[in-house]
Amino acid sequence: MISSQNLKLRVVNKSDLKLLLEWENNPIIQKHSESSNHYSEKIMLGFIESAQDIYINDQLRFMIETNTDIIGCVDLYDYDSFNLKAGVGILIDEKYRNKTYAKQTLKILKEYAFNNLKLNQLYCKIETTNKKSIKLFSALGFKHSGILKSWLNTKNGWNDVIFMQCFD
Repeated sequence: MISSQNLKLRVVNKSDLKLLLEWENNPIIQKHSESSNHYSEKIMLGFIESAQDIYINDQLRFMIETNTDIIGCVDLYDYDSFNLKAGVGILIDEKYRNKTYAKQTLKILKEYAFNNLKLNQLYCKIETTNKKSIKLFSALGFKHSGILKSWLNTKNGWNDVIFMQCFD
């Protein structure tokens, strides 16, 4: 577990299944990811078991908690042990947004990634229309590195994605 004054990040466990299914199968949330899959309980249980060791599965998910609630999750994905980099994805449940939780979480995660995992860089891919996320990651030291053209196939056509990087 990793913590700050009012937030803690903990590894996902089976008691999180219902909440994860709700988030992962929500079409509004899925539009910001690169997956439109529907996740069954069986698939999600397999994910829960495998998402706890970044060295084996190249991914690590943390649940984000306040003193009273689970408010979201944050992932390190596509971990590359040779080049010491990983992607970052974050989800804050809608009722907890705009309260600085995402910023606090990413600060904690950056510290963990650079100090404990000894990563050289973190990166993220954000749809160019998602101005709030671009502003959030920019405020935390992520720099615009390029545009991935026609990266996401949406109901309104192909959308571009901004690629951002943060170095230790």
